[in-house]
Amino acid sequence: MLLQQSDVAKEVRTQLLNIEEKTSSKTKIIDITEEQKLMLEVGMAISSGDPSAAAVATSKLIAFKNRHIDKLEKDNKALAGDILEWKDRSVLNAGIRKLALVTHNRYPDMWNELYRNLQYKYGIALKQRGKSPYLQWIKEDEWSKVLKTFAALCESYDKSLTEMVGQTPMVS
Repeated sequence: MLLQQSDVAKEVRTQLLNIEEKTSSKTKIIDITEEQKLMLEVGMAISSGDPSAAAVATSKLIAFKNRHIDKLEKDNKALAGDILEWKDRSVLNAGIRKLALVTHNRYPDMWNELYRNLQYKYGIALKQRGKSPYLQWIKEDEWSKVLKTFAALCESYDKSLTEMVGQTPMVS
């Protein structure tokens, strides 16, 4: 594959490894177990010969898959910039606060984790650029990296990016 050594491919691998390290094994298998249960229901309904039971079981399985597809599509749109305008500091502030709240962390700890990840992954040392609030020191070309870092932070806590920021509409 031509893109194996590209910067994008390396970043994707790094983010996936970070997610894999921080996710508990119980969390990893919850959806797999649920999908297996739904597939078993479909198989049992088909083998029983009851078309209405097969239809109900199949519709449950399709709903399960569609729910996950919708979540992924929303997160992909957010990452692509179709939903969110990330130049607004208050949106990121609200996202960090909500993530801290639902993960039972303190706000300053969550901010420090974001700043630490920005520094180590991208060399963006916001705390060295000036006084608080540190977000004012983010340069125009760095916002995409801040978004990626926040998305990775959400994913490491098994939370959806779009849920954390409330799908703020983009202002043209």
